[in-house]
Amino acid sequence: MKKFLILSMCILFLMLTSCATVGTKPVITDTFTINAPFDKVRAATVKFISEKNIPIKVIEKASGLLNTEFFTLASGSGISVANELNKFAVVQSNFMRVFTNLRGKLSFYVSSTDANTTQIKITSYMEVYDSMSYTWEECYSNGTVEENAFSYINQNIEIQKQ
Repeated sequence: MKKFLILSMCILFLMLTSCATVGTKPVITDTFTINAPFDKVRAATVKFISEKNIPIKVIEKASGLLNTEFFTLASGSGISVANELNKFAVVQSNFMRVFTNLRGKLSFYVSSTDANTTQIKITSYMEVYDSMSYTWEECYSNGTVEENAFSYINQNIEIQKQ
């Protein structure tokens, strides 16, 4: 009986630990080059932040730095947030978790490489709320937010050129 109990506990332990998934930080593209002057790229970046209603924390024209406050990417019941979460982020572990909110902040660094070429680096920081432990936990961007921001900024500049 004692051997059965020990064997059962070992099997249970293996089952529980095998269910835990650990996401690794994906390698994403976060630096983009745009064939436009610094002022146009910076203006398009500010327009993106403004039109998406993302609160600005820091804006420094001279250095090209723009930082945002936290903004909500997804909220609601566990299932709907899980579906939205997969669009934007990779969680470090989803074992025994019920996620109800996903939030993020963005940092944009706009720098001129020459008179008509500008580089923009978009860095994101994301957190997911676990309603089981009542804590915010860091998760990793899968690159979608950065790609979407760049696409918007680049399209806005292309429209200005026409």
